[in-house]
Amino acid sequence: MTMRVTIIASLMGEAGTVLEAGNIYTVSQPFGEAIVGEGRATDTDKVLRQGAVVSISTDTLITAADDGRIFNLTAAATLTIPASLSPRPSFIVNPPPTGDASVAVSGGANINGATTTLTRARSANVAGFAVVPYAESDGYGVSGS
Repeated sequence: MTMRVTIIASLMGEAGTVLEAGNIYTVSQPFGEAIVGEGRATDTDKVLRQGAVVSISTDTLITAADDGRIFNLTAAATLTIPASLSPRPSFIVNPPPTGDASVAVSGGANINGATTTLTRARSANVAGFAVVPYAESDGYGVSGS
């Protein structure tokens, strides 16, 4: 498997070539995990969030790689869905114990037919809520209240 990384400080790559700061490179996932973990690069496409269940505590930009994920929010946060993701992800959100989980859109995407931010609390969504793409447009349906 490979992943894309954005280099923070120039370093020697796997093949002995210099990876220059500020540039994006495709590298093997083990190498990418190592240099991201050492703070020498960032995970450009958020590949390292892989897994069925991901805990987050800060505002997060949803990517196509988030399809099928369950996000457990440990603090109030906003999940933003940009337009034109391919494939468009479906995911589950478990709101935090206190505070709200918010879902926002950007770039022309919509949720429940609008471009407003939706907010969900655990008290009304104890089993979480689903975010599912519409088949015919760059929109998503968000369950719960």
